[in-house]
Amino acid sequence: MGFALLCPWWLFLTEVATVRIQEIFVLYRSYLWMAGFFAALPFVCQKLTAKQAVISLTCVALLMMPLTWFRLTTFSHPLLLWDDAARRIDDDKSCPSMDRILNNRGIALNKLERYPEAIDDFTRSLQVVNWHGKSMVSELANNYYNRGYAYLKNKQFQLALNDFNVIVISTIPKSWSAFYFYKAQAFEGLHELAFARQLYEQACLNGVTEGCEKQKELEATVK
Repeated sequence: MGFALLCPWWLFLTEVATVRIQEIFVLYRSYLWMAGFFAALPFVCQKLTAKQAVISLTCVALLMMPLTWFRLTTFSHPLLLWDDAARRIDDDKSCPSMDRILNNRGIALNKLERYPEAIDDFTRSLQVVNWHGKSMVSELANNYYNRGYAYLKNKQFQLALNDFNVIVISTIPKSWSAFYFYKAQAFEGLHELAFARQLYEQACLNGVTEGCEKQKELEATVK
């Protein structure tokens, strides 16, 4: 019983030292605390018969099942996951990883085509990054890229182009093969067809098939 009472306090020292600083979702990995609960079971059930203990523990397990099921629903979709994380933080400035949370929730909203909400999250994420002194464009590129994409899909072409122009070319990772394609779409939306064709050509060279098709489509128009 003494071990069971000491166990959570002992592990709590580890949480204070690492979990809250390192990663908000690591809180869900603190299952080692349950060892103390099982260690206490013999003491709690010592005055019960075997049948009574089985019935009592079965009832407890059945009671906990819907609670557990409800909690796991959070992990069923990226939007639910990151939305849950964002709702648990009252002040954006208080969480060092808030920019990551907002950026990931924005990505999930983008995939659901909820672009105005995504734009709000990306804008907040950029403000959070600035609060934490991360002013280098290379560190903000992912946030600007995602917001630019949301602006593009929301047909706010000039705002999309503004965000794409902030990104330094040297910071573009290989996974952003569609960067030039999206930027070309922004130019096309603004009826700047010559610039759009050049960027579609660059997208084609990066392996974006749609870029090759759009380049051929605009060549005749530009000429």
